[in-house]
Amino acid sequence: MKFRWQYAVAIVVILLLLAVGFLPKWKTRREVENTQSATPEAEVVQPRRVAADDLVLPGNLEPIEEAIINARASGYLKKRYVDIGTRVRKGQLLALVDSPELDRAVEQAQAEQARADAAARQALAEVSRYRAAVANARAGQARSVARYRQSQANLINAETAVTRAERAVRSQKGNVRAAQTRSQLADTSYRRWRALLDEKAVAPQEVDERRSARDEAEANVLTAHSQLTEAQATVLSAKAQYRAGEADVSASAADVDAANRTIEAAQADLSASAEAYTAALASADAARANLQRSRELQEFERVVAPFNGIITARETDTGALISATGTVTGLFRLARTDTLRIRVQVPQGFIPKVAYGTAAVLNIAEFPGSKFVAQVFRRSGGLEQASRTLQTELRLDNTSGRLLPGMYAQVHFAIKGLSALRVPSSAVMIDASGNRLGVVAEDGTIHYQNVEMGRDLGKETEIISGVEESDRVLTAPSYSLSDGVKVKAVSAKEKKNQEQSAPAERPATNHPSATPGASGTPAQS
Repeated sequence: MKFRWQYAVAIVVILLLLAVGFLPKWKTRREVENTQSATPEAEVVQPRRVAADDLVLPGNLEPIEEAIINARASGYLKKRYVDIGTRVRKGQLLALVDSPELDRAVEQAQAEQARADAAARQALAEVSRYRAAVANARAGQARSVARYRQSQANLINAETAVTRAERAVRSQKGNVRAAQTRSQLADTSYRRWRALLDEKAVAPQEVDERRSARDEAEANVLTAHSQLTEAQATVLSAKAQYRAGEADVSASAADVDAANRTIEAAQADLSASAEAYTAALASADAARANLQRSRELQEFERVVAPFNGIITARETDTGALISATGTVTGLFRLARTDTLRIRVQVPQGFIPKVAYGTAAVLNIAEFPGSKFVAQVFRRSGGLEQASRTLQTELRLDNTSGRLLPGMYAQVHFAIKGLSALRVPSSAVMIDASGNRLGVVAEDGTIHYQNVEMGRDLGKETEIISGVEESDRVLTAPSYSLSDGVKVKAVSAKEKKNQEQSAPAERPATNHPSATPGASGTPAQS
């Protein structure tokens, strides 16, 4: 019986211990379940409308032109003519570089050009000489052709003379035969009359007449033979002249062939000399170009100003080693400051109001009370994706030289008729979907809306479009408060009052992700 009582006491103690350990945990769990099942609170704010009559953007004054002046010639700085603050004109000599290599290159190029010019003149003389040889050869050819033609004419004349002489020989042979016939007839008649004289049948006078006729006929025969001999001699002479004419024709034809070969040789020599002259001219042109290049490189020993401006930096001095490859710092830094430019980033919402020619007032702290007016001169063709701004360049006349490059300025654009809403910068959620604000509807449902942003003012951001003044905007949206989630909208003032009235030991009842600083904070602008 005693054992049973002890056993019962042990069971009661164990039950009490279990109750003491379980009840606090159960109570805490119930409180957590009640807290999680409750609608989370979310701090909201209404956009505040502010007139945007003046757009102020930061900007730096920059020279309209600026260049680092380097030397194109390697050597040593022989002399420097300017220093920082010196105003220079375009083409003004800034420094001289001593470069013996370039000077020797110019002298060598001059000697090469002189040799090339001499070779070209000699080649031209050869061309002239061979041209004269070709002209002489053609003149000789013309003479040979004329002689050949004359020889042919003489040959034709000799042939005609031979024909004429042979015809004369044939005629004289006929005359000889006729004279012989008449001589025989006269001799027969004489003998007859002589016989009759012996018979005293005729008078002696008539016999004498017959004897005279016979003698005359014999003389005619002799004359005919003499003329025949002369004609035959003429034939021989004509044939000799014909053979001489043939030889002359052959010789003149050979002269013509020789003259043609001489012309061909002279023309070949002329072509070769012309090619040599062309090559000499090309060499002379190359030497001249090399000399021109060497002189141009030598001109780089003179460091001159590329435009009007002021020397803003000097990085070298007399005797310094100069490299033609240039350096980052250069010899001098030259800036043109008669016109200054200012680059500003115009927010997307203000782009339509900042057009070409729009005037802006520059406020510079170093000149209190002075206002400098610049105008929009150029705008970029696209917005920068990260900031949604348009790079804009303004130009400012600085002929007086009062302003210096590098000064900071506040650029004021007078913009009328455009206003913007402002929300806390923490309210803007920036992600792949764009710039969004979480708007709490009347039923407490969250809807994320894309908005067009204006200027980022630090604690606040301008909203050009996408929300209204009456909308309730989450001050600290997070990815845990997704689109469609219901929350209890609490204004910043109400939130502050709740925090002040709540006891210090009271656990937070809001959803962890619905308050600023909770886990899951979104990407903010």
